[in-house]
Amino acid sequence: MKVFIGNYPFDLEEEELRAILDPYGLSSLDFVRDPAGGSRGFAFAELERGEAAVRDLDERIIGGRELRVRPAVERPARNQAASRPGYEPEGKTQK
Repeated sequence: MKVFIGNYPFDLEEEELRAILDPYGLSSLDFVRDPAGGSRGFAFAELERGEAAVRDLDERIIGGRELRVRPAVERPARNQAASRPGYEPEGKTQK
């Protein structure tokens, strides 16, 4: 199960988050970083026991912050150009 982990301290290291998630069968972790390489305070993980992780870790206090652990929601890729007025995708014509 893919889960979203958010609101952890910005100084939490990737290895520390891995240690928190390992008991839940961590198979992959996307530790999201800013362009300078610092933590953005959220991550996505693939866990064998994702439902247990959501139940056990959501609202747990880590470094003075309340974790948010939720099932990840797949979102379609954003096409910012498509939201501009008057934009027509290539090959389409306005009627």
